[in-house]
Amino acid sequence: MLGEHPKWAFVGVGAMGGYIAGRLAAGGEDMHLLLRSDYEAVRAQGMTVEIVPDEQVFRLTPDDVNPARDPAEIGPVDVVVVGLKSTANEALRTLLPPLLKPETVLVTLQNGLGNVELLSEIAQTNRVLGALCQIGANRVEPGLVRNFTPRGGFVQFGELPGAPEGLMQAVGERFQAAGIRVRYAASLGEALWRKLMWNVPFNGLTILSGMVPTIEIVEDPALRGVSLALMEELRLAAGRLGYAIEADYGPKQVEFTHKLGAYLPSTLLDYRAGRPVEVEAIWGEPLRLGQAAGQKMPHLAQLYAILRKLTKQGA
Repeated sequence: MLGEHPKWAFVGVGAMGGYIAGRLAAGGEDMHLLLRSDYEAVRAQGMTVEIVPDEQVFRLTPDDVNPARDPAEIGPVDVVVVGLKSTANEALRTLLPPLLKPETVLVTLQNGLGNVELLSEIAQTNRVLGALCQIGANRVEPGLVRNFTPRGGFVQFGELPGAPEGLMQAVGERFQAAGIRVRYAASLGEALWRKLMWNVPFNGLTILSGMVPTIEIVEDPALRGVSLALMEELRLAAGRLGYAIEADYGPKQVEFTHKLGAYLPSTLLDYRAGRPVEVEAIWGEPLRLGQAAGQKMPHLAQLYAILRKLTKQGA
């Protein structure tokens, strides 16, 4: 379905995009990276991807990843993977068209809700996948990404209703061939709400608690309790919207997060650096959808209000 040697383009190559692009390139995929601030470094020295717990290192030359500054330099591709922050989504209306052809598949690694629908609108296609990345990675410096997840973590795919049969599996098989573990969700909505059950508490509470790593959230009884309460509100809201998530998924997320150690989520790093924070996509939209479905979400409502104020989005 993707052809024997599909051409890939990554738009937004931060921690998650850099890790996945690096693994796919190391596995022999035809990789092209659309870069901004990292362009000079990657053009000069390539990329390095490390899986710290497993002591694995993947070193890639510039020719392995084909860095570009303009999407027109890359041209139409078979798969576009979007890793931009949702706060920069309007830029996709300019960045994506040069990369598209009728058969192009789009995959979003982005946090929060509304991203898949936007990609579908821009590309006028239902060949769009959402990806839940159960991966704790940081972009340490230009061209260097470190993954702190044992066995590299995994990616769970979900697809839009009406997507061509087998499309999700075809993309997943390329990930698996590159050594990235893959799972498939019963629906795209389920995958996105599972992703929110990590992003909402841990991206939010690490900011509110004094810009601390996730280990301090899970080891503090009060903060761990708040994170579990947030996850349960999201799980119940997902259920009202038709997405069944098992009751022990929240506690399992706490266990997973503990294994990451002193991990700093990307949203915390954005906040600390004074960059825009994805308040609406991660906290606002789930709250609105959950409340509209009849779910009371007092913990999320409070967290959302505080984050809007802290990021001056409530002014």
